[in-house]
Amino acid sequence: MEFNANIATNSNKVLELAPGQQQIIAGTDGNFVTRVGGSIAELSGYNVTGVYKNQDDINKTPHLTGTVVGDYIVEDLNNDGVIDQKDQKIFGTYNPNFTYGFGSTFFYKNFELSFSFNGIEGRKIYDRAASSQDESGEGFGVPNKYYFDNRYHPVDNPNGFLAQPNMGNFSSARKLTRSSNLFYKDADYLRLRTLQLSYNIPQQVLSKLKITNARVYVTANNLLTITKYRGFNPDATSPDNILTNGYSYTNYPVARSFILGLSLTF
Repeated sequence: MEFNANIATNSNKVLELAPGQQQIIAGTDGNFVTRVGGSIAELSGYNVTGVYKNQDDINKTPHLTGTVVGDYIVEDLNNDGVIDQKDQKIFGTYNPNFTYGFGSTFFYKNFELSFSFNGIEGRKIYDRAASSQDESGEGFGVPNKYYFDNRYHPVDNPNGFLAQPNMGNFSSARKLTRSSNLFYKDADYLRLRTLQLSYNIPQQVLSKLKITNARVYVTANNLLTITKYRGFNPDATSPDNILTNGYSYTNYPVARSFILGLSLTF
């Protein structure tokens, strides 16, 4: 048997920007922040703690301007009685805390079985598809099952924790909460990258055919990904802009492939 493993970590810190500049705000919703002293493309936003289920609760608590029943409750982080940009905080970045991998090969007579896993821990992704369509409750979007099962509705689902479906225009408050913990997804995963079973044809068979070595194998790539992320791909990001690293929208899933092969040496 053979075994191998690896682990790596990487961090970054912004030391300086343009003269007089302390931060760069980027992204469709202005929720990626690169600032002096922080990491590149930190996810900034509100901390949502629930859903308003009646007007009286809205009237009694600090809330975003334009909040209506069925919108989100936002935490007043600085306790000043007002919900504004001062109540936004950093939730993490696409850059993981560490990456790791391991693999092994088993031998039995002429058979070989090998596999390799890789994974990441501590990654955050902004799921733009969820914030604007899949889990937003907007009337023109087609929601996913997770949103349908967990949406708030005063009759059909009074214990729901996602905002109430809205078939008209969204409130300004609902749009602002696109930049919140609800849509900053944990994108940790463990993936079975390769799995291969092979058979080495015996030399007594090959000598008659004047072949030095022959191996038949079947390989599966990306066979399994274990993750809590509900999107297509926990590696999704915007590859063309480092300032929005971790922006996931219309990204393709990782392809799964199967290969049957024969390797010959003459």
